[in-house]
Amino acid sequence: MLHNCWFDLLPVELLHYLFSYFSAQEILLIFSDISNYINNVLSGYCAYVINLKLMKKSDFDLICRRILPEQVIALTLSDDNNTFVQSELFLSYYPIEQFTRLRSLILIEIDIKSLKSIFSMLYKLHQLRSFSFNIETIRHRFPAWNNNYLNESNQLKSLIFNSYKQILPQLNHIYLNNSTDLISIQLPNLRQLKLTKSSFDDLKIIFENSSQLKSIDIYLDTNMLNIPFILPSNQLIRLNLKIKNQLISKDQIEQLLSSLIHLKHLELKANVSENVVNGYFWQQLVNSFITFNFKFNVQKINVQKILNSFRTSFWLEEKHWYVAFHNEYLFTLPHFAPVHMDTDNILQFHSTEPNYSIIYHHLNKFTVNTNFLQYNNYRCIHIETLILKYSISIQTLASIIDLNRVEHLIIPSLDSLLTFTCLKYTMPRLYKLTIENNVTIDMMERIRHHRFKQIRVLEIRFTDYIIEELFFLFPCIENLIYKSRIQSIGIMVRLISGFRNLTNASFCADCSFYRKEFNFCSNPNSFGQYFRLYTCQVYHSMNTQLPLSIHWRIDEQSSTYISEQRRYDWYRLKHILHRSQNSTVLYSIYPWLRLPPTPQLPAPVTGSSVQINNVSIWYTTYGPVGAPPLLFIHGGFGQSAYWGLQVAQLKSSYRCILMDSRGQGRSTVTPAGITYDLMASDVIGLLNYLGIQQTHLVGWSDGAIIGLNVAINYPNRLLSLFAFAANYIPSGVKDISNSIVFTTFLSRSQIEYQAINPAPNYTNLYNYLTTMWATLPNWTQQDFAKINPNLPVWIVDADHEEAIFRDQPDTMSSWIPQSGELILPRTSHFAFLQDSDWFTASIARFLVESLKKTKKNYYSIIYFIFNAPYTLKYLAYNLGLSRKIGLEFSLYAEFFSYYITFCLPFVACGVLPEVGTKIKALFCYHRQQVVIHPTT
Repeated sequence: MLHNCWFDLLPVELLHYLFSYFSAQEILLIFSDISNYINNVLSGYCAYVINLKLMKKSDFDLICRRILPEQVIALTLSDDNNTFVQSELFLSYYPIEQFTRLRSLILIEIDIKSLKSIFSMLYKLHQLRSFSFNIETIRHRFPAWNNNYLNESNQLKSLIFNSYKQILPQLNHIYLNNSTDLISIQLPNLRQLKLTKSSFDDLKIIFENSSQLKSIDIYLDTNMLNIPFILPSNQLIRLNLKIKNQLISKDQIEQLLSSLIHLKHLELKANVSENVVNGYFWQQLVNSFITFNFKFNVQKINVQKILNSFRTSFWLEEKHWYVAFHNEYLFTLPHFAPVHMDTDNILQFHSTEPNYSIIYHHLNKFTVNTNFLQYNNYRCIHIETLILKYSISIQTLASIIDLNRVEHLIIPSLDSLLTFTCLKYTMPRLYKLTIENNVTIDMMERIRHHRFKQIRVLEIRFTDYIIEELFFLFPCIENLIYKSRIQSIGIMVRLISGFRNLTNASFCADCSFYRKEFNFCSNPNSFGQYFRLYTCQVYHSMNTQLPLSIHWRIDEQSSTYISEQRRYDWYRLKHILHRSQNSTVLYSIYPWLRLPPTPQLPAPVTGSSVQINNVSIWYTTYGPVGAPPLLFIHGGFGQSAYWGLQVAQLKSSYRCILMDSRGQGRSTVTPAGITYDLMASDVIGLLNYLGIQQTHLVGWSDGAIIGLNVAINYPNRLLSLFAFAANYIPSGVKDISNSIVFTTFLSRSQIEYQAINPAPNYTNLYNYLTTMWATLPNWTQQDFAKINPNLPVWIVDADHEEAIFRDQPDTMSSWIPQSGELILPRTSHFAFLQDSDWFTASIARFLVESLKKTKKNYYSIIYFIFNAPYTLKYLAYNLGLSRKIGLEFSLYAEFFSYYITFCLPFVACGVLPEVGTKIKALFCYHRQQVVIHPTT
């Protein structure tokens, strides 16, 4: 039963107005089954806009079940590589003639079979006012080039032309590719026309046949050298003109504009003579225009002289029209600003725009083919496609490009990915990867330890013997584009079945494939033994070397088809979770989904700062000075307070030392940035400053990695190492973006950082840490072999760890022979907060075992020395030595034996660190260590 909601208070007219901002699938997913009233409004809404090109298969099914044809006013049909055969399926449910209220129809790369059914009934759409179709994009199924192809092609052209004669006169907006279809048809209602190809003669006829034409976009492909450049149209308001194969002169420009007396919007793209590119000339012609944009190809000009003519008050102050010159083109900004730039010509701009910001903010594609260290004036912040043809560091690349915006990465070889091993931090929006050259087995061997889970679209070339390795390297691929020549069905089957999340796959083949696999090409959907639900189609492509294109769509399994009610519930649940994530992470019934509040350090907090490696490192200490030292190191974006619960319980038995790592908490950072080597060096510097030769170390996440770094590079400075939630390679880190707990921690830590850091700059800190995580650590088994074999080590993690893959602690514990591995139950990356008692007890037990190991030999030697004389005496007597010999030695031996027996309980108690500390405090004198702290 559906309940009432606030939308029920809105009138139908206002809801209809709200619906006009959404597509059909968005309306159904957002508003379906909210209430009975809203359902009634949806059933009566008659202005749905359906675009099959942007629709998923599940949304397609929803549309077909919930919307009637007479409720649709705009329809886009598409059979491109991602939606092939979809138009045929859609029209099988709803023939085109049933869309009686349809006002706009767009056809994109439509299958020839669907076109026949569309154009045969197009004349029945009496309310149609807008139509878009490019006949050159028709998709021909295999086998197209047979004996009947020419007859079928001619029949289709005849059908299309007859349909045009019936439907075009009623249209207001037309978008076609060729003008020849229009010259014999009267177009009394036409107001807007777009043609991708036309001659000047055809254009004049079209103007004569369309008395209401107000706007035209046209591409002229003709020689107009001896033709008057005059258009017979007094009513035209907007003109978008592209001219090919013709050098336009100053006189022709004047002829054109003098005939268009009502023109207010002009866009012109052409090859022009030198006298045309003059700001004073154009100022007289376009003085009354509202918009004016041009792109002129011109050679051998005085660039600064030309640009100065566009720097008058008319251009810069009155109209605010800016002009630029680049690569032999003079163009207006921002309309014709280039969207693609490379490092070879990034500095070759000349513009009337003072700071060039329009140019660089307009770029969305960037190619790196040279080193550009000398470039540091501008930053491209909207790059979506990045092409790497030159090896370059992440830091240099990030100085000129905002890597957070990159969605598509194009690289020459798989080896280039080694620079970006942690893509989710360096390029969090990246989802498409293109590898231009063949992937070899040697490349796979070098990168086999990494996984790139964020890649959803993969465009690649490779040989069939590395297919299985790709499944591990790219486990989440949804769309595969195979650029090499496919050789057999078997390879396609291996790829489609191996990528478990695959929904679309595209392949290319040559003539040898369809000769070998003719049955498959003729009837690709008959191979149902391979997949449960799939659609496959073979098309002829325009590529002469690879004339076949093969496209697969693997549909969702039946168990994943969900009702629209459940889909709505899911979207609503996500919204609720997003709004209440703070309460969720505080009060979840599951410990691993909680993030308790940040603890407070025990009072009083007497922290100080000390200069180490040119940075200010903040630290504080708790507990007796003579107790065993215990150093705590926090994780990335954290601070010392996160150890508050552990310090409160351990400070009575140990000298607890806490430090804020460089750049985090209360510590500062230098332009040298943050690396694990630098932070390990900071640890050693602090120990030296405190006069501590060796210490126990407890580390969490980055702190654990720092501890491992110290154990590897400074093997004699640790007494033991408790490493919680560490990884040894960047690919060992999971995608944390979907973890509510982790994202809440990042938000919380940012607030804490801004509050306590003496010079907060969170952007720099974020860049430093994410850059480090992208490439570090990168250890091998040989690195772990440098750890002191006598050093007690526990590798610790949690059973619900959301940041580190389980193979990381398993591998590290196997590479450190003396280490133990502990997996804490019912906790996650923040186990020290989620179950602090268990976590602290684990540390205490580890330290007890570590101290036992270090003291065991010491007490055994003492016991042996004291008992050795007495044992040797009785051994000698048993071997026949007279008891009268060595009487004085016997007295001393018995004395030592009785003494060690009397001291044995005290010695045993001394092994326990807590008891040992108290005994020292009571009976042993030690010199008080004086530490002079610097002023803060």
